[in-house]
Amino acid sequence: MNERQLKWDRRYIELARTIARWSKDPSTKVGAVLVRPNNSVASAGFNGFPPWHDDSPELYLDGDYKYKRVVHAEGNALNFLGQTASGFALYISSPCCPDCVERAAEAGASRIVPPLLQTLGRTARWVGDWTQRFIRSQEVAAHHGIALEVLNE
Repeated sequence: MNERQLKWDRRYIELARTIARWSKDPSTKVGAVLVRPNNSVASAGFNGFPPWHDDSPELYLDGDYKYKRVVHAEGNALNFLGQTASGFALYISSPCCPDCVERAAEAGASRIVPPLLQTLGRTARWVGDWTQRFIRSQEVAAHHGIALEVLNE
């Protein structure tokens, strides 16, 4: 990867991290940025309940309720785009799950750039689960011909 692209990648991961802070979920804050081939921002999103849904803080504390209803940051960025993402890059503040890779592929994204999985303070089970999810994400990306490029900062 050339130095110019690496500079853009760092900027957009940082923007995704900023957007992640907008999430009302107290335990997991994720941001996503869709970027056009000319390096302009096309859309952004963060994880949370759908726009029409009550997003009271106590609803985020009920894990079963939350996980059935929260829209991932990548999904929100794609929803807010309102068009195909053909040739776009998707930057995320944390690794992308296989379902979101699939959605990005269906929308036409050509590149997904997450940071390295942050494991500090996480349980071994959490790390193992996310490692397996990320391996599956890589398989889905390869199947669709999407470049999944982890930014090692």
